[in-house]
Amino acid sequence: MTAGDYVIVTFAHNDEKNSGMDGYALKAYYESIGDATSAAAVDLRGTVPSTTYKEWLGKIVDEAKALGAIPIICSPVCRSYFTGSTIRRNGRHDLGDNYKVLTASGPQNGTKLSENDHTMDYAWHSQKLAEEKGVAFIDLTNATKILYESYGNQSKCEAALFDGQGSTHFNTTGALLVARECARLMKAQGILSENITLPTDLSVSPATGNFGEAYKDQTLTKEFTLNGFGLSPDEGTVTITASEGIQLSFDKSEWQQTLSAGYIASTLIKTFYAQVVLQNDGKFEGKITVKQGDKTLDVPVSATAIVLEGGTEIKAYWRLEKDDGYNLEGPATVIPESWANMYV
Repeated sequence: MTAGDYVIVTFAHNDEKNSGMDGYALKAYYESIGDATSAAAVDLRGTVPSTTYKEWLGKIVDEAKALGAIPIICSPVCRSYFTGSTIRRNGRHDLGDNYKVLTASGPQNGTKLSENDHTMDYAWHSQKLAEEKGVAFIDLTNATKILYESYGNQSKCEAALFDGQGSTHFNTTGALLVARECARLMKAQGILSENITLPTDLSVSPATGNFGEAYKDQTLTKEFTLNGFGLSPDEGTVTITASEGIQLSFDKSEWQQTLSAGYIASTLIKTFYAQVVLQNDGKFEGKITVKQGDKTLDVPVSATAIVLEGGTEIKAYWRLEKDDGYNLEGPATVIPESWANMYV
């Protein structure tokens, strides 16, 4: 590190070890009562948000300043801890709902704190430290909260952004999006703004809509995700239009040929659904068109209708109210049946 370097510092994930207690203090307590097993098991990375957390984070800031570097404090990225469609409190690094306090008689459960009590909020204390030290602050906690919640729920968020091993570590896409958010927030504050380029990206996943084969007159539905980053202007609308024979919906209840998705902060992540009714024999082809400003994307859509004609009608009928007996009409072989979650 040399004078003029920028140093981005973020703590909190491992600071939350020991449920908000300081690791060194906890180890010392167990040693003082002769409990060597518990002392050896303590994770020394744990800190208290209002004291040792700020002290260690401040130490890095002071060392960077002493070398003439320019420190920036980032609040920690959220964990993908959802309740419904919202990142809950501990996912935002606020342990106020469930934490521990080290007392003279050992670890004790803390009293649940109100939402506006930030005593156990690591992200909040990182912002307060930035103010005290007079250094720039990047609120990645709130930025990633908005990003995660845009996927709608935990399973979709983790499938898109995380490594499949839990709610903390990203896959490549997640890492890139969070890095992009950090760069966007830095640019907005005038930090290295002349060096930061945020190219516009608008995409639909999957890029092609192959609905496969189904019988004539069946209705087929497919899910798509619309992603937009660095969109210009910062707030606006993306229009999704379907060709004849395709219907679109955000909720799978109201279907139409055109949808409009609003966005803010130059970012859009939106799930939509396309529906095709196979009314004619053979292959169906169409397209979905996405427009934002002067950008246009075409997503080809295809499906094939299979017609049942010229065969022999077969009927197999199970009553299921007492056993797996059946009535069979026509030339067929019936294999043993199994079922679950059914009731009369």
